[in-house]
Amino acid sequence: MQRSCDSSRTTSDERPSDADAMSDECARCGVVVPSGEWHPVKTVRDDEGRVEIYDFCGEACRSAWLAERNADD
Repeated sequence: MQRSCDSSRTTSDERPSDADAMSDECARCGVVVPSGEWHPVKTVRDDEGRVEIYDFCGEACRSAWLAERNADD
């Protein structure tokens, strides 16, 4: 699941809070990804230069997501 910054969830210096930077779902399959455990991620800059963080349940989903994304380019 791609995470974007909600302005109500930022720190006093306008950075996203830790909770906003973490997702609880795999960006490809939607399975719950425990935030307290290591899991693969991919960061991408959007058209306006903001960083988007995509979380994955495992390397297989990350690789498949990248392949699908690259096929669309």
